[in-house]
Amino acid sequence: MSPTNLSPDPTHRQFYADAVYGEVVVVAPEFKFQQVNDAFCQLLEYSEADLVGSLGVGDVTHPDDLATSRELLGRLARRELGQFVAQKRYVARSGRVIDALTFVRPLFDGAGTMVGAEASIVDVTDQVRAVAELRERESRFRTLFEAASDAIFLVRDGRFVDCNARTLEMFGCVRDEIVGRHPGEFSPPEQRDGSPSAIAADARMGAALAGGRTSFDWLHCRKDGTPFDAEVTLAPVELGGRLFLQAIVRDVTERRQIEREKLELERRLLEAQKLESLGVLAGGVAHDFNNLLMAMLGNLELAARDLSPVSPARPRLEAATAAARRAAEVTRQMLAYSGRGGFKLAGLDLNELVGENVHLLRDLLSAGATLELRLAPGVAPIEADSGQVRQVIVNLVTNAAEALGDRPGVITLTTGSVRCDAACLAASRLDPKPPPGLFTWLEVADTGCGMDEETRKRIFEPFFSTKFTGRGLGLAAVIGIVRGHGGAILLDSAPGQGTTVRVLLPASRPAGDGAVPGR
Repeated sequence: MSPTNLSPDPTHRQFYADAVYGEVVVVAPEFKFQQVNDAFCQLLEYSEADLVGSLGVGDVTHPDDLATSRELLGRLARRELGQFVAQKRYVARSGRVIDALTFVRPLFDGAGTMVGAEASIVDVTDQVRAVAELRERESRFRTLFEAASDAIFLVRDGRFVDCNARTLEMFGCVRDEIVGRHPGEFSPPEQRDGSPSAIAADARMGAALAGGRTSFDWLHCRKDGTPFDAEVTLAPVELGGRLFLQAIVRDVTERRQIEREKLELERRLLEAQKLESLGVLAGGVAHDFNNLLMAMLGNLELAARDLSPVSPARPRLEAATAAARRAAEVTRQMLAYSGRGGFKLAGLDLNELVGENVHLLRDLLSAGATLELRLAPGVAPIEADSGQVRQVIVNLVTNAAEALGDRPGVITLTTGSVRCDAACLAASRLDPKPPPGLFTWLEVADTGCGMDEETRKRIFEPFFSTKFTGRGLGLAAVIGIVRGHGGAILLDSAPGQGTTVRVLLPASRPAGDGAVPGR
């Protein structure tokens, strides 16, 4: 029960007497009813005889409001208040509780002595209940609003006007840092499709206001600038006669990452199946063709023995023999790619192998190209087929030399030992990935033209070549050899920035002093 002072009004009695303003009562100084109207009697379910002279204000006042009611009337009698209005509860004869606004002013005689008080009562029970229900409903919805697992915004005129607790958690902000700001401020400058976030946000909100509920993917960012993927649903809502936009934001970063990883696994599986099929085909063809070549070479050598050294047919036989031997080399590359070439494993020092073949490697270069060796001392030995690893080195240097063409440039051949973890090996162009451990690596880097993304994706495919038709088995053979040795291949290239290919082969025992952590 809370009082409000009223200014004196000479027409006060007429104001109270008007039926529009409620029930009128007059009480004596001892707060007993002296006069009541019919409306007041009906409100409290008493007769006039029951009330006048028998009951006092305290008898029909709710017990919880009784002390305040007596205090206010006492202050009125002591002239501490000129008049007041208070909301209080009455109790009807049946026990029904009535919420009312009570307007009270004192009555004085000609000598200025207070002889009673005049009160007008306005029944506001329905309004109080409506307000209570509205507050309860608002509290219930606010609880749901704050407890939602998704971020929820209210937007008006393109600005946030409210948000729930999940929003603050998701964006790493306090409420004052969100309310009043534009949605585009909580996004990176551009969306994934390249559209400016601020312009795109206005377009999305305008479409929702014009066309109703809409959902879309959106790239948000947290207060610290960390981007995250979200699903956003916009819907127009009317609150208090005004139109708002309700935005529900769900963080789907983890789900999108899982989807991307799933797609990547599916792509790699398809790639592995394709390469496996090509390997089976290449291996079968190479095996059969190699058998035929061996028969051809044998017969050519026998025919050469029967010819006179000065026979005009001898040069043709020698040319045919040379062509057959080159064809046999191609079949060996095909067998290496398919993994059916057969390895003769033995302990191998990679530095020694490079040193033994450096003159052969320099012969592969054009006049303007330079070969630089950076061989780390004490690299860990590997268990490998020396002939196959030699073929890897030759093919990588050949590919680097072709990238330079006739232009001057530098090809750098580097060795070393490195301890690789799963993250390092995840970048390998081979599947399956080798287990983490100690590797000896061979790296061939050139200052050539480099490769774009499409070329990088296909560079190790058999018969794919950016050169003339008929090339393309060299790097495919490298794939087969490295896969057969349980290794990995890392590729770094960009147009105009050259190409670096690093081959990792498992070390058979720790290095002397050349091992460094993987990068």
